[in-house]
Amino acid sequence: MSNPASVLDLFSAADFKAWRGFLATHAALTQHLSEAMESSANLSLGEYEVLLKLASSDDGRLPMATLNELTLLTLSASGLSRLVDRLRRRGLLTREACLEGDRRSAVIAITAEGRELWRIAAEGHQQRVKDWFLNRLSQEQIELLGDIWDQVLAED
Repeated sequence: MSNPASVLDLFSAADFKAWRGFLATHAALTQHLSEAMESSANLSLGEYEVLLKLASSDDGRLPMATLNELTLLTLSASGLSRLVDRLRRRGLLTREACLEGDRRSAVIAITAEGRELWRIAAEGHQQRVKDWFLNRLSQEQIELLGDIWDQVLAED
């Protein structure tokens, strides 16, 4: 069996600091934002993201497959379907079949109640992102970080 410490030899100290910092920052911010969203709007971050994508679409409607592609969620198609169903039961979304009896071709639409809850939740969420993240950086750092994410996510 190889020495587990030898795996750490693949990273320089700077590599490890950058990677560990990214992971720790992501975990801490996600935890804070999740707790705040739950307490202020009774929404999970995933539910908020679905409302955001629908509220941001041209007519407040998206095919389920498109919604699945646009979200940053790490949910399976069935997981997203369950999330949409929870929001539908709360009156925040509607689900319409494109083809009779075919749930896979559903179009999801945000309701007026869903749009209002999203608007209220978005105000608090954006302020918390600013307070807990953006306001801790200079404008130059924010722009650099945006460029870094673009480079990391760029396809080869």
